Amino acid sequence: MDARDAIAVLFDQEVLKLITIALVGWWLLTTSATGWGGYPAPLQFLYDGLVTLTWLTGTVTYYGGVLALLVKLVYEASRRANSS
Repeated sequence: MDARDAIAVLFDQEVLKLITIALVGWWLLTTSATGWGGYPAPLQFLYDGLVTLTWLTGTVTYYGGVLALLVKLVYEASRRANSS
């Protein structure tokens, strides 16, 4: 596998989609950790629930996206190496 194949793998449309998914997951993780409290009890409960949901969604999206990206990169690299 030469440099041209490696660059083609990195700029593949599916790889760029997976990078975007991982970045969205990272963004959800960072935004869920920067909240503040001070609401009345019912609103604080709702706020805490939304923060927890955002954190869970971000965690699943980030780690799932990174894992899928690694699998895709290894698959494409091995496919291109075996074809040449």
